[in-house]
Amino acid sequence: MPKVTEEHVEARRRQILDAALACFSRNGFHQTTINDICEEANLSAGAIYNYFESKDSMIAECCTHGQTEIGEVFDGAQMLGTAREAIEKLAEVFIMGIASPEEQSATRLEVQLWSETLRNPDVLQAAMGPRSQVLAGLQSIVERGQRNGDVSGVADAEYVARVLMALRDGLVLQQSMDPDTDVSRYVAAMKQVTAGAVFT
Repeated sequence: MPKVTEEHVEARRRQILDAALACFSRNGFHQTTINDICEEANLSAGAIYNYFESKDSMIAECCTHGQTEIGEVFDGAQMLGTAREAIEKLAEVFIMGIASPEEQSATRLEVQLWSETLRNPDVLQAAMGPRSQVLAGLQSIVERGQRNGDVSGVADAEYVARVLMALRDGLVLQQSMDPDTDVSRYVAAMKQVTAGAVFT
């Protein structure tokens, strides 16, 4: 028997998860069956279960999809001069990206994940990892801005981070319900709202 490499295992898991993501976005979590995922991935049920113990385990892993990329984006933003520049760069990546056609299915899936966290503790726990990562990164940028004098010293850094996160979450919800939402105008208004209250 040839040895199965770690790269092969990861590639197969990625193939299955991509198929599951496509099905979940199209049909919803609870309407999607393992057979649907098998057909999408062109694999047997036995092959699927070699890599994931259940559909719920796939749903939970959806939450951590892209976590490495999130860290890389924040590392790049931290290198920018001011907190305003860093946050505007993050807005470009995390908010303006929502406008792209290829992100529409991801937006729908994210809203479904929020709903799933209300009934599935495992999904909630998995979802909190990336969200905590984003909140910590935003808070770090705000605190750096306070030290450098370009963010108001009286601002509550932790909750400024939460408000910035909520602005993105709100757009995700609006975009999922109304795909014609103008993301550029949303970002411009967001900058106007935060400019006087947060930045000096």
